[in-house]
Amino acid sequence: MSRVQQTPQILVRATGPDEQIIRALGAVRGVTAVQRHAPGTAEPHGYRVDTEPGARNMNELARVIIDHGWQLREIRPVDITLEQIFIKLVTEETEA
Repeated sequence: MSRVQQTPQILVRATGPDEQIIRALGAVRGVTAVQRHAPGTAEPHGYRVDTEPGARNMNELARVIIDHGWQLREIRPVDITLEQIFIKLVTEETEA
C-alpha cells in the first residue's frame, strides 16, 4: 500500500474581483492551482490554493491580496480529513 500524499492546500478568503484574485494568487511562486471555494455564499470569496510540497508561501499570498487593495479575511492551511484519506487509499487500492 502506498503512502497517502496530498498536494498542500491553503484556504484564502478575500473580498475583491474573483478573476483578478485567482490570477494574482496563481502567479505566486510555488502555486500550482487556484480554485473558487464555496461559490454562491454570502461570505467573503474563498479560494483553495494548491501549492508545491514544501512551499511556504502564505506570507506571499497574503501580500498579493493586500498589495492589490483587496481585503484579506482569512488565510490558513487546509487540513486533510479522515474521509479524504480513506477515499485516497481506496482509490489507490482500486487502481493497483
